[in-house]
Amino acid sequence: MPAPATNFLQLWNNPGTADRERKRMVRLLIEDVTVRKGEQVQLDVRFRGGKSKTLMLPRPLSYCESHKQNLAMVAELDHLLDDYKYADVARILNEKGFKTGDDLPLTSPASATFEQPRTQESR
Repeated sequence: MPAPATNFLQLWNNPGTADRERKRMVRLLIEDVTVRKGEQVQLDVRFRGGKSKTLMLPRPLSYCESHKQNLAMVAELDHLLDDYKYADVARILNEKGFKTGDDLPLTSPASATFEQPRTQESR
């Protein structure tokens, strides 16, 4: 490594430091990490000098939870479909700032997939 430990943060945050060098820096500092998943994620980090640290982190959302559609957007979409076609609904919702669960603008086909099931006949 080209710099002493006193410049660790400076070296780490330097855009010129390659990822392989960052990995090497981590390997020099950390002996091992134990991960336990429960209500929260517990990380037990053991450093090479003998110290250890426990970190508690919130569990990450599942893929389905992180890509869930905005319920207000789905309700607005369902209401707009009473008077507009899918392409118009997508345009109106985009103008109102709504996005898909993937944080993308709505499209006509996407509007069709988010429509709430109805007991009425298909559009």
